[in-house]
Amino acid sequence: MRKRGFTLIEVVVSILIISIMSYVLIFKFNFVERARFRNEKNQLLNDIYYIRQKAILSGRDTKIKFNKNSYKIYQARGGNLETIDDKYRKLKYISLADDSRGDTIVNFNPSGSPSEATTINFIYKIGLERRNLFLAIGVGGSVRIYENDEEVEDIDWLYTG
Repeated sequence: MRKRGFTLIEVVVSILIISIMSYVLIFKFNFVERARFRNEKNQLLNDIYYIRQKAILSGRDTKIKFNKNSYKIYQARGGNLETIDDKYRKLKYISLADDSRGDTIVNFNPSGSPSEATTINFIYKIGLERRNLFLAIGVGGSVRIYENDEEVEDIDWLYTG
């Protein structure tokens, strides 16, 4: 009588090979790190959209202040700047480029447009990979993110498309 099926050793060896291949693929190609970077980038875009809308709805200037590895959101109230909803974000994968001078501030007017068009140069690091990331804010309030001169995200498309 002939039995069909796999022995326990064959099953264990197959599971072991699949586990090793999965481990190598996940850490070799930084899937987890890339997903976390995308989440951080999307959070940044969401926060910029949030302060733009907050400026329009409140009728007051709203600012986002970037430090080397973090940013904080402020709103003008009676000549003073107050933090909004304690919005302070620490950045793990994105940081201001070395050529940035100190803190970088972007101000959105009550009309939803920034005080001036600006491009902020960031660097993102995933494992050993370092690339440029540019945050471009246009006079009309459009916000775009470029990676090495290639457009990645457009906030107007992201929220109205």
